[in-house]
Amino acid sequence: ILEGSSEDQSLDFDTVIGQVKLGQLSVRSSGISGGKATVIVRAEYVPRNVNKLQFTVDAPAGLVLARVSAANGGIIEDWSQTLVADAVLPFGTFGDLVALQFSGLPAAPLLISFAVDNGIYGGDVDPKQFIAPTAFRLLPAAASIGPAFPSAVMTPRVLDFGSAFHTLDFSIENIGGILAPANVVLNWKVGDKPSFVVPRPFEGVIEDTFVPHIVKVSLDRTGPAGLYAGAMTVNWDGGSSGVGGSTVVTVWASVSPPVMSVTPLTLTFEPLVDSQTFSIANTGQSTLTWTVQTGGLPPEISVSPSSGSTTTERDDVTVTVKRTGLSSGTHDYSFGVQGDDGTTQIVEVSVQVP
Repeated sequence: ILEGSSEDQSLDFDTVIGQVKLGQLSVRSSGISGGKATVIVRAEYVPRNVNKLQFTVDAPAGLVLARVSAANGGIIEDWSQTLVADAVLPFGTFGDLVALQFSGLPAAPLLISFAVDNGIYGGDVDPKQFIAPTAFRLLPAAASIGPAFPSAVMTPRVLDFGSAFHTLDFSIENIGGILAPANVVLNWKVGDKPSFVVPRPFEGVIEDTFVPHIVKVSLDRTGPAGLYAGAMTVNWDGGSSGVGGSTVVTVWASVSPPVMSVTPLTLTFEPLVDSQTFSIANTGQSTLTWTVQTGGLPPEISVSPSSGSTTTERDDVTVTVKRTGLSSGTHDYSFGVQGDDGTTQIVEVSVQVP
C-alpha cells in the first residue's frame, strides 16, 4: 500500500523455463555519485548455444566496459570483446555479464538507450533472441533496475482534482524488457473505475521501454455537491511473457454547490417590443435546478420555459407581452426566479402601452 494505492504482479514461470531460443537480459544501475555510475547487464536466462552477445549503448559521457568477474557472480569472465568460438554459455544459466562504468555524468536523471542486436544469431524462421529493456535510467544517488520482462509503472498514483480541476493526467510506462516480434509487449487496460471519471484512452499496447502512454482523466462535476473518492484499477500483462499485474490509481475530488446567476434583472418593453429574454446560468458546480414564480403576473405576460436545470450551459427564458386588455401607460410587474441553491432573484418588467 502506497498513498492509497496498491500494486500486484505475478509471473507464470511455465513461460520462462525450457525456452531454447528465447533469452532474457536485465539491467540494474547504481545512482550517479561524483559524476560516476555503474550499470550491470545481467543474463536472467540463457538459451542454447550462445557464444556471443552484441548490444549498443548511447553513452552520454565516458564509458568503460568491464566483464564481471566470476568471484562477483559473473558468467563471461573468460570471454573477450571478440568472439571466442568455444566459450558457449550453459543452457538455462543466469548471472551478471558486464559492468558499464560511466564517468563525467551530470548530477541529473539520464535516460540511456540500450539495444540488443538479435540479428547476430542468424536469420532463420525462429532465431535465438533476447528479451531486454530498450533503455535504462541513471538517477542521482538512487539505484534503479530494468527487469528482463515488461513491468508497468503508473505516475502519479493519486489524482487529486480538488475543487477546480476538470482534467488530470497520469502516465503508464514500461520499465522492463520488450521483444515485439515474440509478442513480449506491455498491454494495459483500465478496469474498475469510479463512475464520476472518464479515462481516455482506456487501453493500449506499449512496445518500448520508458516511452510513456499518457492517460487523460476527466471529472464529471455535474453530480451532487460533496466530496468524492474512488479507485481506478489499471490491469496489465506482458503478452507472451506471462507476467502481469494491476495498479490502483486513487481519485479524489470536491464538487462545489451550484450558484444561480440571472441576467438581466430588468426588462423594459417599449411600444413595439413584444418579447425579450433573460438568461439563467450556474456559476458554481454540480447541477442547478430553477423555477420561475409566475403566480403574480397577469395573463397578458407569459414566461417560457418556466423551469429547467443547467450545469455549465446557459438557459434562455423568453418573456412575451400581449397588450390587448392593458390600458395606456406604463405597467410595472415583477416575478421571482428560484434556484435550488437557496436563492431567489427578482426580475422587474416594465410594459409601455401607447
